[in-house]
Amino acid sequence: MRLDQFLSARTMYSRRELRQMISSGSVTVDGAVMKKSDFPVKPEENRVCLMGEHVPGAPYLYVLLNKPKGYVCSADEPGQHSVLELIPPALLRKNLRPVGRLDKDSTGMLLLTDDGQMAHQIISVRSHAAKFYRIVLARPWEDS
Repeated sequence: MRLDQFLSARTMYSRRELRQMISSGSVTVDGAVMKKSDFPVKPEENRVCLMGEHVPGAPYLYVLLNKPKGYVCSADEPGQHSVLELIPPALLRKNLRPVGRLDKDSTGMLLLTDDGQMAHQIISVRSHAAKFYRIVLARPWEDS
């Protein structure tokens, strides 16, 4: 896999931005400054660092987040705080998305991943993936 391709899949930077960063000496592979964006890397073998920060080689990222109130499970709602804002910059990737949704006023465990196939398997109605919810009411339940 090309160095720029590897970094693009695992960061928020475009390949154009990464080519500039690589040529300026901001990327190391196994401790050596790399200036060629087409340098072949093996994610399971090479240690790649961007601006001094290690970029994990795992093909997919899975983040388990304790979602607080006040955040939406979408990146596409202008004016709203997104759960993606809670992810440390070093873990952000272009395709990182919540698996399912919790309302803005809900709290709880939320899975985020860039593994689209796995996310689809979880949220697809056809998969029959069990989901459990614990609900706390503001006032006692009334049958009416």
